[in-house]
Amino acid sequence: MSMSDSRSHVDVIGQVFGEDDLHGFGQGQVPSGQVMEHAGGTVLAQLVIAIVLVSIVPIIIWIINRQRAANDAVLSNRWQEMLAVRAAAPGADLVQVAQVYQWARRGTKAVIVWLETGYRQDSWFEGSRPLPGSILLVRGSTGWGPHNRNPHVFYVQPDQVLRMMPPETSSALARHQRRQAKVSPR
Repeated sequence: MSMSDSRSHVDVIGQVFGEDDLHGFGQGQVPSGQVMEHAGGTVLAQLVIAIVLVSIVPIIIWIINRQRAANDAVLSNRWQEMLAVRAAAPGADLVQVAQVYQWARRGTKAVIVWLETGYRQDSWFEGSRPLPGSILLVRGSTGWGPHNRNPHVFYVQPDQVLRMMPPETSSALARHQRRQAKVSPR
């Protein structure tokens, strides 16, 4: 493109935008009227995005809280069922898995906490893989642990895990109880 061709383009642009808007146009600048329009459009777009976010975020939080409340209620019901099974199952007790220190091919070595007493004890879950934080209703027996030379390892066979609750049970029960206290003040 020759210099005369580019001047003719500038003349055409000058007629469209007006001569005052062409100051510095050839140096990669946008005519001032167009800058204002573009800046106004950007501000408007940012404002629309902000309004949408301010409107949507509380709705999303409300949905998440509602879903959590429903899940907490389900876990609370399962907890009540577990307590009923415990009352009907002689020799069954509630334990929480405090730590898993080996998932073996045939079972799990873990430290459990007896919920009634708070006593911590090594345990072996034959054929079972409880997660840390899980609450279990179990039967079992205490015996010698050859892996750690501990005479007080609690052994649980697969049929001795009567119920198992997920790790989030404790926090879900606490949230559910707080919600229930707000609904029905004493």
